[in-house]
Order: sequence, then C-alpha cells, then structure tokens
Amino acid sequence: MLWWLLRYFGFRWSRHRVPGLGRESRWFMRQPFMVPRHSADFLGFAERLTRDRLGSENPEQLKKLLVHAFLQDLREAYRRRKLRGLPRRRGRRRTAYVTVLLDNVTEANGGWELLRLINEVRNETGALDPLLIITASDERPPPAAEPVAGAEPAARATRAWSSWKHRLPGRWQMLAGDARYLFIDLPKPSAAITPEDAGVWEDRQAGPVAPPWIARRGVLELAVAALLVVSLAPTAVKVDEYRGAHCSFFRAGLSSGVATKVVDGQCVGYSDNARQIFGENERLRQAQLLVFAENAKAEELHRANPGRAYVSVVYRAGLTNNEHSPATAHAVAEELEGVVIRQREQNDPSSSVKPLPRVVVANCGAAMSAADVVTRDMLVPLIEGDPGILGVLGFDRSVAQTEQATAELGAHGIPALGTTLTAVGLADRSPLYFQLVPDNTQQAELLAGYARYVGAPKVTIYHPPLDPGNSYVSTLVEVVRQRLAGIEVASQGWTTSVGSLPSLCRDPARRSREIVFYAGRETEFGDFLRTVRSNCAEPRKLPRIVADDAVSRFVAHAPDRNRSELNGIPVSYVGMGSPVVLGGQACVDGRPGALPGGGPALDAFCAGYADLLRDLRRLPPEEAPTTPWAGERVGGLYDAAAFFLDAARRLPVLGVLPVRWPRTGRRWRSSSAR
Repeated sequence: MLWWLLRYFGFRWSRHRVPGLGRESRWFMRQPFMVPRHSADFLGFAERLTRDRLGSENPEQLKKLLVHAFLQDLREAYRRRKLRGLPRRRGRRRTAYVTVLLDNVTEANGGWELLRLINEVRNETGALDPLLIITASDERPPPAAEPVAGAEPAARATRAWSSWKHRLPGRWQMLAGDARYLFIDLPKPSAAITPEDAGVWEDRQAGPVAPPWIARRGVLELAVAALLVVSLAPTAVKVDEYRGAHCSFFRAGLSSGVATKVVDGQCVGYSDNARQIFGENERLRQAQLLVFAENAKAEELHRANPGRAYVSVVYRAGLTNNEHSPATAHAVAEELEGVVIRQREQNDPSSSVKPLPRVVVANCGAAMSAADVVTRDMLVPLIEGDPGILGVLGFDRSVAQTEQATAELGAHGIPALGTTLTAVGLADRSPLYFQLVPDNTQQAELLAGYARYVGAPKVTIYHPPLDPGNSYVSTLVEVVRQRLAGIEVASQGWTTSVGSLPSLCRDPARRSREIVFYAGRETEFGDFLRTVRSNCAEPRKLPRIVADDAVSRFVAHAPDRNRSELNGIPVSYVGMGSPVVLGGQACVDGRPGALPGGGPALDAFCAGYADLLRDLRRLPPEEAPTTPWAGERVGGLYDAAAFFLDAARRLPVLGVLPVRWPRTGRRWRSSSAR
C-alpha cells in the first residue's frame, strides 16, 4: 500500500516537471500573458507556442510574453540577491543599466511598437527591470491612449528628467501609454555648439559606478583563500607535526579504537588496530600487528557467538623513540609476543568458555616519559567509557611518571598489573596495584644470598646518578646496601657517561672473589662492560659481574649480546622468568616436558612460542629472536594476560563485563609471582 501511494503521489508531483527547467517552468506558468492557466501544465503551455499552434493565439499577448521574457532575463542577470537573502556578486558588479540605442525609430520598422510593448508590459506586471532605451526618430510616436506630452528642448533636459521622474508613479498607476517616455527635442546638426548646449554637457561623464569592493573580481576569492590559509594553518602545522612523529592524524579519527597525540616529538596514545602502529623497530611493529590480528579474530568470534565473554585489557609501555636503544624495543616486543601467544590460546573457535581478549596497546613514550599524560588524558576516559576493559598491565619502567600514572588509575578504581616493575613502594600509590614480580627487596636478597654463597668479601655497586625521579635505581641501591649486612659494600657512580669509570684492571690485586653489581639501565650496560674490562690482560683476576633485572633487555637483543668485544665476558643477571629460560632449546622447539615439573601451563606456552617463532622468521636476522631459550618477558606477559582473563572467566556475568572497583579498599597482596 505504501509503495502504491509513493508511486501515485510521486508520479502526480513529477509528471508536470521538466528536469533542469524547474525555475523557468514556474515562471511561465505564473506570468500573466497568454493566460497560462488555460493549459494543464508547462508542457501544454509550451505546445501552444509551437508553429502549428500559434495561429490560435492572440498575437498581442504573444508579443508581450516575448518582451516580458526578455526583461525577465535582464532581471535575473542583474539580481542583487539569491534566494533567502544571500548576496549575489555578479549582480552587484553590474552598477549601470543596460543601455539600448535605437536610431531611426518609425512605425513601419516596428520601433514604436517595441517601445509601446515594453511600456505596457512594465505597467501591467509592475516588475522593475534594468533596461534603458535611448531612441532617435524624426517622427512623433503613434497616437496613444492619452495625449503624448510635448518634447522639451535639449538645454532643459535635466529639468525635464526631474519633472518626469516626479510624475512617474502616478502615470504608472494610470497605466498611461507614455508613462515611461521622456521626449527631448534635439537641435538640428550644426557646426557650432551653442553656449547653452555646452553648459549642459560640461563636466558630464557617462559610465558605470564602480562596484562595491567585495563584489569586484578576485576580492572575495582572495579573502576566502586568506581565511582558509589562516584557519587551516594550525591544522597543517599539526598534521606536519604528526607526520614527523609517525603519528596517525586522519586515520585515527576514523577508528574508535585509536587515539593519538604528539608529546615532545613522540606519538603517544593507544590503538587496537593497524591504523596506528607505534615505534620504528621492525620487531616491535610486527608484534603489534600480530596483536591487532588477534583482536580482529576475537571480534569475529564474538559476533558468531555473542554469549561468549568478550573482554579488553590495556597493555601500556614505552614504544617510541627506541631507534637508538633497540634492546628496549625488543624487550617491549617480547612482552607483546607473550600477549599474542595468550590471545591465540583464547581465540579457540571450538570453545565457548574461554573469554575472547581484545588488547589495546598504549604508548607512553620513551622511558615512560608521557605515562602520566597518556593515562590521565586518554586511558582513563577510554576505560571509564568502556566497561568491558578489565584493567591495565605492562608499565615498563619505574619512573616518576609511572608512579603518577599508577596513582591516577587507582583514584579512578582501575586495576593495574605491573609485569616487570620492581621499584619499592609502587603498591603504596594505588590499592588496586598488583606487582607480578617481587620488588627490589627480593632482588637485593637474591644478590646477598649469592654473595654469601660464593663467599664474596666485597660488593661494589655501580650505578648512575641517584635521581629521585628514577625510583627503580634509587630504591635498588638502597635495599642492596641494607641486605648486604656483614659484607663490605662500596659504591661507584658515574655522572654523565659510563665511559668515565675506571677499568677494573687498574688494581693489580687479585679480586676474583669480589662481586661488581651493575644497578643501572640496559641502554648503558654494553658500554659499562667495555669500560670496566678495557685493557685487562688477566680476566681471571677480575671480580664477578652481576647485573640487575633490567639487563634482561640487553640479553634479549642479539646484536648487543653477540658483539665481538664482549666475547668471553661472563655475566650473571637477575631473571624474572626462570621457568621459560630454564626450559631452554626444548621449549623453543615446542617440545612438551621442556622443564621437569613445569606442568601443562609451561608445555602450552612452549607450543605457542614455537608457533610464534615461525611468524617471526620474516623479520631481518638482526631483529628475529635467536636465544636458545624463550624470552623471560614473553613468559611474563603470557602469565599477566592470563591474570585478567582468568578473572573474567570466574566472574558470573558473561558478555561485556562491567568491572570497576571501589576507589579505596583492601590492597592486593602477592605471595610469590613465580
């Protein structure tokens, strides 16, 4: 029924309309000549104007229609405004009437008839038009409805025009036949101009008035161009800034899962798809692409089975400006690879119990320098607007910005899981902060136990400047000194570069029982080894070198680990994922039982890690993982992702899970991470 009504009324509405001639057809059907209402529609009226039908029309009406149409065209051309009062520049540029000069006007050549028709059309329609006709004739016009006024001499033309203009409104109302005529009697041609005529034409200049400046050609275009330049300049500068930082500007706006901004020349923000990939390191970018591919698969599985739990977690780390510290980039890539292994386990099409994970990758800048900004301005609004996000994991480094970000998450009731952070006191920042690995206190106890085990009489701590903003180093040095009670402890710091440190070979005494503990970041560890071991002819006399857990990033990066100048230097370091490391080559190959007592969880991890390595073969040799053991950070994030997914599985509500915790409450406590 509705379709029939639309067809019926649509046909009735459109059958009388000619495409492209809507305005013209309306004008013809509304003008007064030839009685257009005698025709059913515009096509019928147009048919009356054809050659075969003109014989049945009133000739006088036809002539007036033609004159009226001509004047209407002039009105359209000189119209000052468009519809709804908008200014029309083309009309405003025309500041003088169209002037038509007609010479030798007679009744025989139709000149007087044309003037009569124009006058009558103007009287009958009342419409103004921009036409001025100046004629010359040796004869008087034919008799009109009323006597024609006498001609004024040329010397009195100005006075005659003023008088004619004064009488014009009344003459219009009376439909006078000569209402618009102003007759001027010109003198016969003469070689000399009389003083009276000369006075009339003196200082007279004919010509159009200059149009308003806004209507002149190019002015409006120039103004619009300038306005566009001024308005778009900030955007252009911002786009260039984003492009220089490899930050998505336009594509980010097309995806609800991407938000970016440039902070200190770095592209920070979050992304859950390939529209935005952070960092420049190839392995790190490949890891993100694998995460995003699993995100798409999880979303597809959820559409196929809406009753299956679909949850999200945010992975937060420093992913940019790592081109000069590829070991850091590889460490973050390892963590994302662990997340990918867990995603692939969960994205099992045959299961209806395993929650489907969506991972949002958040970049907080180099060394977590923008962690507070990203958390406050981007992650908190994202998480509060999406109840399916269970919490945040990762965190990367123990610095002041990380501490502020942790406090911000706690203030908004958002759980946070630190995967590699070991600084002491982070749990005091938020009641909802949980640390997957023990803090620096446990690391100091391991070092102290090792020193006592090997019978070390002295431990020398090498560290960078103790900056309060670098809580990892400052708390590590403090607790190491406390736990080494009964053992001689010395400190050796550097200010600007580890290259200023003295060589261990400077002292000829045998120090092989001593321990040198490196308490710094991975970025300076290679230079540290080269400096303290320089010019050493008898390495057996040197102290044992033990490094903190940050050095695991250095170890994970094959080009750093395999430098020829470091060949033969034995180094021990604190590890955070011993089961996967001790699994060795068997775990890398995906064989079950890689570590006696490892259990099914380790076997599942090793199988997933072997599959992942096949995907990473496309990377350049210097980027691909080559260690004969699985990266400990891969295992760490594999477990961390399971923390939230297991919580989602245990919660009674499936589907999108509205998980938020009170802003104050019982602090989570860890018994043992591994």
